[in-house]
Amino acid sequence: MVDVCQIVKITKLKKVLTEVLTIIYIGEGIKEYIPNRLFSLVNHTKNQSSQIRNNTIYFNFKNLNNETIKLDIPFDTYKEYILHKLRPITYKPINISGEIYYILNSNLFLTPNIFKDCILDLTNDRVDKEFVREVINFKNQIIYYHTFWDINCRWPIESLVEGVGDCEDTSVLVVSMLKAGNEIENYGMKVSLFACDIYNITNPNTVNHVIIHVEYSDGTYDLIEPTAKDFYTYEKVAGWEI
Repeated sequence: MVDVCQIVKITKLKKVLTEVLTIIYIGEGIKEYIPNRLFSLVNHTKNQSSQIRNNTIYFNFKNLNNETIKLDIPFDTYKEYILHKLRPITYKPINISGEIYYILNSNLFLTPNIFKDCILDLTNDRVDKEFVREVINFKNQIIYYHTFWDINCRWPIESLVEGVGDCEDTSVLVVSMLKAGNEIENYGMKVSLFACDIYNITNPNTVNHVIIHVEYSDGTYDLIEPTAKDFYTYEKVAGWEI
């Protein structure tokens, strides 16, 4: 079941909850402060494709050619985001049949810069559409669908390291990776987050979902479902670019 994303009516803005931090041991005896939500994942993680060694996080997966690929990101980058980066909680107004709703501006959570050193393993010798499919293939092996009600949106590296996220979290991760590859390889793609009504995909009554919109340099496009476990796209979606 697709989870409802963060939506706030203008008269019902909710107060952002403060995350509680705890001390645990992770990896090779490294004592760290990390969110309570990860505590339950340390001994029962859904992400069996990642490892932490020598202060580096490794992600193992199979590419579309069935070759084993390993991406790595410094563990310090993860710590920086969960400990020191404030969540940019800003809302954007949209008009649905004359009623004003506010949706989270999740563009502010996009961080393509953290993927620039590792994205070449996915862009190497690939045209734009092949690269997009490789990113979705990577996501499908690393991210499991899960909702955290105590936070509005997660940084891409949070979803990646912890192996979980909802539609918005996963879309933010994928768009960040696509933007990183697009900039390095000059694919000429336009990549964006797109808000919609999952139950009325072409005639929205509300906003409860986020998908990925990719427009290629040849004028074609993909509207990608972030929670599917394959490369699932919509032919047409009515909604709002975030």
